[in-house]
Amino acid sequence: MIVKRRLMAGLSTFLLSIGAGALVATTPAQAAPAECYDSPQFCLRDVWNSASEPPYAGNTPRNTCIKLQTFDDDFVYNLTSTRWYVFHTTTCDGSHAEIPPGYVGLLPLGYDFGQTHAIMRTSRTS
Repeated sequence: MIVKRRLMAGLSTFLLSIGAGALVATTPAQAAPAECYDSPQFCLRDVWNSASEPPYAGNTPRNTCIKLQTFDDDFVYNLTSTRWYVFHTTTCDGSHAEIPPGYVGLLPLGYDFGQTHAIMRTSRTS
């Protein structure tokens, strides 16, 4: 009886590990540009053609408007400990969206592909 339970437990664990492995293998991953792995960094990129803006360090001067080189970004990596703003304009005026510390994902709706023209690092950490 004990042997049968152990056998069933072992088989269940084996089947669950196969299922979890298959799930991990089929889940698409968004890889950061190599420069973004150097912590802390803030990176923007276009996931369609893998082009990216140069990375900005976590010690980039706060409240300084940085005009982007291209405007075709749709994905962001904020591996810094501060909040960043993204703007529609190249002069960092008008409305903006916030990118919280540690956020990795799509740019906010309305600031995605072709709509973000400048960024600014803030002093806020949350």
